[in-house]
Amino acid sequence: MNPPRYSRLEHERRFLVAPDHLEFLQQKQFSRRFDDRYLRCGRLRLRAMTNSDDGVTTYKLTKKYVYEHPDVRPIVSVWLTVDEHTALHRLELRNALRLRVY
Repeated sequence: MNPPRYSRLEHERRFLVAPDHLEFLQQKQFSRRFDDRYLRCGRLRLRAMTNSDDGVTTYKLTKKYVYEHPDVRPIVSVWLTVDEHTALHRLELRNALRLRVY
């Protein structure tokens, strides 16, 4: 499948960190909290991102496409206003998985 022309390629990276090496997390001065909802019926994600330093939250809706390479995939994101995010967040999301990352 060719990626949609309006998408960008995302390179997925994952790291496994031993629990006894997590002291660097206590020292960071800036972090971002992610509150995600993934729809089970497709590849859509509704995201709220909050900065630790100023408390500013930004919102976006993302679609990830299937691609031939397992560690690269085309994605499309749309930045949302707080009202748009609230409206989508209120939808009946029985088919959604929630993930919070701090």
